[in-house]
Amino acid sequence: GVLIIGGGPAGISAASTLSRFGIHSTIGDKAPCIGGLANELACKGERECVNCDVCLAVDAVGSTLQDENVRLVTGAKLDLLERDLGSYRATLELQPPIISDAGCEKCGRCADVCPSGVIHRFYTREGFVFHLDRDRCKHDLTECQESLEV
Repeated sequence: GVLIIGGGPAGISAASTLSRFGIHSTIGDKAPCIGGLANELACKGERECVNCDVCLAVDAVGSTLQDENVRLVTGAKLDLLERDLGSYRATLELQPPIISDAGCEKCGRCADVCPSGVIHRFYTREGFVFHLDRDRCKHDLTECQESLEV
């Protein structure tokens, strides 16, 4: 199989192409869902579609999730990549979500008060998901209690 790092439009397209040839792949993404930046950009039309076509990338996520040749691992960061005689071995570090779905009202207040501005909104078919980008956060997570509490 093939490991694809990143579940944005390019990663989704690569997995889809490999699947058409019967090749199994695994998409690893550090975000809570695949779709990449398209998830943050869709849908800006408040009351009706503004025909920006960003949703085309988001719609590709649905078909990728249903593809039996594609495995998805979210909340994962590439920890180790080793090469041995033409073969590769990768280790993914699974990161538990900081923003719990159970307590989240999906209001976006956490993103508004985040001192580093690294809480991002992702659009999924199930609604919005908020995710803290640990790699870009400038603060210790204990300093972010205000964001976590709201």
